[in-house]
Amino acid sequence: MKSDAFILRNELLNDGCSIYLYFSRMYEEYVAYGYSAFVALENCLPANVALKESYSDSFQMPMVKVNRDQLALLRTKGLVLEDPSADESYLHIQSFIPFDERKYEEWAHTLRG
Repeated sequence: MKSDAFILRNELLNDGCSIYLYFSRMYEEYVAYGYSAFVALENCLPANVALKESYSDSFQMPMVKVNRDQLALLRTKGLVLEDPSADESYLHIQSFIPFDERKYEEWAHTLRG
């Protein structure tokens, strides 16, 4: 998986139009954090595909886990900007679904508990 600094930088600069996914050896799945997690979730909802939602204590932001089937769906929902064939640990998808800051805040609040 990419470094913590790399992940935090991506999420701090994310304007809600990107899904940054990182392969986690710990979970054996891709994970997304913050805005990326929410945008991934929003892209999967119309297809009735549920992602595993949780809160990352280490990054202090929401996260979702994405299995390979869900990843295949996400790849069809946006423009793949980083191809995992070059580096299986990282994928960047541009989303075309409008970002709703209010919905994100409500969602994040429910995960924080």
